Amino acid sequence: MKTNKTDKMVDFSHLTNWETCDILNRGDSMFFQNDDISFNLIFVGEMRWPAGHHAVKARPLDALTFRRKGRGTITVGNTVYEIKEDDLLFLPRNLAYVADYEETEIVYFHFVAEEEYSAPEVFTPRNPAVFRALLSACVADWDVTAPGYQLRSKAHLMELLSEIFRQGSVADGRFPPAAQTALRFLQEGYRDPQVNISAVCAAAGISEGYFRRIFRCQFGIPPIEYLTNLRLDYARKLLSGGTVSVEQTALASGFSDVKYFSRVVKKIYGCTPSQLILR
Repeated sequence: MKTNKTDKMVDFSHLTNWETCDILNRGDSMFFQNDDISFNLIFVGEMRWPAGHHAVKARPLDALTFRRKGRGTITVGNTVYEIKEDDLLFLPRNLAYVADYEETEIVYFHFVAEEEYSAPEVFTPRNPAVFRALLSACVADWDVTAPGYQLRSKAHLMELLSEIFRQGSVADGRFPPAAQTALRFLQEGYRDPQVNISAVCAAAGISEGYFRRIFRCQFGIPPIEYLTNLRLDYARKLLSGGTVSVEQTALASGFSDVKYFSRVVKKIYGCTPSQLILR
């Protein structure tokens, strides 16, 4: 995909927030750091529920969730795990816990891993848009149940786990500070149509070619694809509310015009923006 370059300097001075990726685990064996995971995928779905306090009984399935909306905590014994929007939470089978949630929306996988784990784990992504795109594709495949959907869904989950390794590698300091700054500008400025790879690199003081190379090395996708994923994910949120037109959604999500937005949606999701609302 191509981005429209502009001679106008984009102002990023108002962007100040920067989150790092992190893994929290209280047990001995870590699910997110296991590079040889075998599992039987049982179900993929989406759930929404209001704020509340829940005592959850132990179940015979492992679970991996991605929190699209809402903060919360789960308590196991005397240990409290905090989960916020865009976090991934792993819950091992045969674990009872107490949950306190805000209004919540999640995507979840139920499966049985070959190895048993003893404690929950929380992973905070550095670039959650990649996970949103993978999860949207997985839910769509599972819902359609076309031939081979289970294999495709399992492949999506394996790719998601691989992405955790890619993003985790950034925390060890191999991603230069200037590249981190450019990435932050993408994450926080993507709704501005004038924000593109050239603009963020110029503002961060890093060569565009160098940024493209190290970004792909670290995250497995080119930065323009990452930027498009950010915009598409935000557009889907706006469209799902049912109160914003397709044209308003395109402009509010950082697309230069509605025709380009429609072409991108058609290429990525295989449908029009209006049809995307119904998914």
